[in-house]
Amino acid sequence: MTKLTVLGSGREVGRSCLQLDVEGRRVLLDCGIQAGQFGRSSLPLIHEKLASSIDAVLVTHAHLDHSAALPRLLRMGFKGRIFMTLPTMALANLLWQDELSLMEREWPPEERLWGSQEMSLTLSSTTATTYHEEFQFNGLRFNFHNAGHILGSAMIEVKTPGFRLVYTGDLGSKSNHLRYWRASDIAYPDVLILESTYGGVNRRSRGDLEREFVEKARAVLENGGKVLIPVFSVGKAQELLKLLKDRWRSLPKVKVILEGMAINALKIYEQFLIYMDEGVRRAFLFNAVNPFKWEDLAFPAALGERKRLVESREPAIILAPSGMLRGGWSLWYFLHLAQNPENMVVLVGFMAEGTIGHALLNGVKQFKVRDIISGEERDVDVKAQIYHFELSTHAMHSELCNFVAQMKPEKLVLVHGTLESALKLASSVEDHAGEIIIPENGAQLDLEHRKVETVIPVKVEIPIGDKIAVVLPRGFPLLVKFNGKEKFLKAEDLYSLLKQPRSKC
Repeated sequence: MTKLTVLGSGREVGRSCLQLDVEGRRVLLDCGIQAGQFGRSSLPLIHEKLASSIDAVLVTHAHLDHSAALPRLLRMGFKGRIFMTLPTMALANLLWQDELSLMEREWPPEERLWGSQEMSLTLSSTTATTYHEEFQFNGLRFNFHNAGHILGSAMIEVKTPGFRLVYTGDLGSKSNHLRYWRASDIAYPDVLILESTYGGVNRRSRGDLEREFVEKARAVLENGGKVLIPVFSVGKAQELLKLLKDRWRSLPKVKVILEGMAINALKIYEQFLIYMDEGVRRAFLFNAVNPFKWEDLAFPAALGERKRLVESREPAIILAPSGMLRGGWSLWYFLHLAQNPENMVVLVGFMAEGTIGHALLNGVKQFKVRDIISGEERDVDVKAQIYHFELSTHAMHSELCNFVAQMKPEKLVLVHGTLESALKLASSVEDHAGEIIIPENGAQLDLEHRKVETVIPVKVEIPIGDKIAVVLPRGFPLLVKFNGKEKFLKAEDLYSLLKQPRSKC
């Protein structure tokens, strides 16, 4: 029996955690928290008996909604192995330290999910791997494939002799510094578990969004205002830095301030340039061009420097974690800058419900914000300009459709999205999957692969010349050479490739 249990990310964005029972082994795919929730309510649906029965955890990437419940798992009795890419391991260490600091600063002791000891033990229990390096554990075979979402992000492939599953985690969008995902190496799985965050949503072209962002920022800076951009330390900060560097000539010459954990994350990005797009790698290797740094980028060293910055009339661009105004330096700058109509707060990407970022998008103007320095709670009456730009590192609807059309799974399981977004995606890809499932949290799915009967009345005619064709039963497997590699394709899939049908996406 091959079974999938949804412990998190079922009809919701965040808290990714999927339990896979296969070949007598129990594996977790991701183990994250819900950013918009507080304390234990942010955790996936894991109890102590379950935690102690898990053999291994495979992590797609370092973002908290995919990784930050791992130390909690150890507290609950987990004694298995953890696997992730080396950049993911380095970035998770940073993000967990930041989360621990937030918990110790703002959460009551009984609600804190884990401590420094569990964090250290979790990392020491982790095995680092890389892309396309198949490994075995307890009779199962695993492989990590580039997902193009953030540095080190991976799609996970699980294999047994008669079954193959692919879990995307967060699938990346077109990026100006990361390699884009590729489906050809992992196509035709028995089960594809796919994120649906932006199902039904097609963003404007990246070029148009970048130009509009630069125009809005330039207008504020030329009038002496400041631009605050709350960013995730990992992924979003680097995307914005490269955007600003590439378009710097279109903006006034002002200081760009990078804050908090994003500074340390940038150092890790610089160490792992080999994981990035070929153009970025070549520019660095042959011309020593750093994709993220230039002379106007600055890193504040002391509180006094930050106070002088917010009190001055000098324009500046400030990139500060956290990305949803959930805490950290972005919230401190928001407290000091949001009440001035000359300033602008730029929200980029998805804002989880329960965060200040989400409230701002819904028109809320009055907040109570705790000053991370003094600990005092203060009222904030927002008068600054608020803009939202979907500069997301998640694949949008058309990209998700294209991915499914290339993968052609027997079963498609849609997670990490609202029910509405998942339904919109499902309706667009129904021709490319045998069965589509949109489970809720707590659902248990039977993934048993039922082989197609060898005698089927429906046949597929595959032309191989002007006057000759091969007629085969639907479902008949053929060994073909595809993109330079030999692999088995079903007759109808080979026919589809030859005809290159248009997707409904």
